[in-house]
Amino acid sequence: MSYRLNVNMVLCQKYNNETKTINKIFNEITTNDKHEVSFSIITFVNGVGYEQPEERFVLHYFLGEKNADYQGKRLGLYLGATGFYRNNQEGYDNERCLSSTDNTFAEMAFENVPFLKETEYCIEVYKAEGTLEEDYETLREKAQKLKETTELISYVSFNVNYPKM
Repeated sequence: MSYRLNVNMVLCQKYNNETKTINKIFNEITTNDKHEVSFSIITFVNGVGYEQPEERFVLHYFLGEKNADYQGKRLGLYLGATGFYRNNQEGYDNERCLSSTDNTFAEMAFENVPFLKETEYCIEVYKAEGTLEEDYETLREKAQKLKETTELISYVSFNVNYPKM
């Protein structure tokens, strides 16, 4: 049986790292008066199969409008990346260790993310081999190229609403 990587996401308003508790999972959220939202992405990763997964890989996250406008364009931005590795190696976060029979998860928190309009948005995740040793700008530039050359491995959509006046 070949190895298969499963990547799933949950969007929540808050994650408590001490108790490992996910609070207020959502697929629809209302912004503040400035049309901003703070939220977390919890990514669950597990593998199925007998072959060993890649030694190290990085998941790149993009936020964008789900549907393109009349010109075929979608507004969006690069959110960041999370690294995972296969074996429990010294100097690495144990929670992000993955073997062929294990599962793990990672949390990314975002503060005051701007949403330019009320519509349906999506978060797309792309996988690349390697590590997270670059700064945000370098990762963003590499990720844009990866988006064109690698496959989409996970996806979640949600609606954004503005507060009622």
